[in-house]
Amino acid sequence: PATAKPVTARVSTGDAAEDGYLQGYDLWEAKDYVGAQKILTETAKKFPQHKRYSYAQNLLGRAYLDEGKAVTAAKIFLENYRNAPKGDRAADSLYFLGVSLIQLKKLPDACKSFDELEAVYGPSLRDFVKQRLPAARKEALGHRLQGDLNAALNNLDSARTTEQITRTRLLPQAELTFKSALAGYENGKVDFATLLDAQRQIRNAKLALLRAQASQQLRLAEIERLLGEDL
Repeated sequence: PATAKPVTARVSTGDAAEDGYLQGYDLWEAKDYVGAQKILTETAKKFPQHKRYSYAQNLLGRAYLDEGKAVTAAKIFLENYRNAPKGDRAADSLYFLGVSLIQLKKLPDACKSFDELEAVYGPSLRDFVKQRLPAARKEALGHRLQGDLNAALNNLDSARTTEQITRTRLLPQAELTFKSALAGYENGKVDFATLLDAQRQIRNAKLALLRAQASQQLRLAEIERLLGEDL
């Protein structure tokens, strides 16, 4: 964790909300995240109608995010966006909500956050956000692609395992059971229902084999789509 730096007290502006935000900013910039959280929480609570409310809430979320508390940060960013969508830092909060969701591995939600950011604030985004958004979106998509690829590979491996088990164990065993049932039926030792049941086991095993093979083809197609090339 970063070590907090000493903070020099500012001269009062005569505006308690402004003073509270600036004090919180100085603490945050000095990496005293706990101190910043305390001041910014109090400021936002006392002055919900002040212009600095949006700033205080956004910076409060960043203080938690920088401290490694992405869950709390995400809640604060979302609250700031919902409660003050026209606030000066509402767009920033929506951006940092996406960043928080990336850290939480909620990649589809991160992408949705960035989509909404561009849809709602597009042309009015300040340069700070405009410059960072492409990289954040790329990171979210990259992590999401890797996650989807890993899932597809796992599903492919599972389908291959199912095919192997069905081909080498279940189907041969079903065929042996049927042969035994057929011999027993011909000798009058088992009834026709038992023979039908043995035949049904062979059919079920063959269907399971076909399903496993079809699943493999689907997973391969999915992997090719994700990679953008034929395998």
